Amino acid sequence: MTTEPVGRLLARLEGVRRVGDGRWTAKSPLRPRQRTGSLSIRELADGRVLLHDFAGASVDEILRAVGLELVDLYPPRVADDRRLARERRPFTVGEAVRALRGELYVVWILLADLGDGAPIDDATRQRARLARRRCEALIEALAHE
Repeated sequence: MTTEPVGRLLARLEGVRRVGDGRWTAKSPLRPRQRTGSLSIRELADGRVLLHDFAGASVDEILRAVGLELVDLYPPRVADDRRLARERRPFTVGEAVRALRGELYVVWILLADLGDGAPIDDATRQRARLARRRCEALIEALAHE
């Protein structure tokens, strides 16, 4: 038995042939005179549908030809789906550490200049403020990991 997204797609195609669990071939809707199926369809365990046209048509072209949209290849989202609750961090811990290291170099150079009695111009002062804001944001992000 097929789930909703793949069932909706298969119903709109011709020459559909099951070739394995969750796998089908069909004639491309863009080439109705072909003899065999150049379109490969695969249903993933989570209900998503993958398409590949060996004749080179894009997924968008195929879906347009059968009156569907990309969203139709995905199962409906369930409100209590735990995957929806997970928040994607804007960067990984490794990326945050590398960014923090770069900002620390700026701060280190600034402190070295101050220690040597070098005058601080407006551009350097602005860059120091930017480094401070970036460090604060990175430290906050790392605190939540």
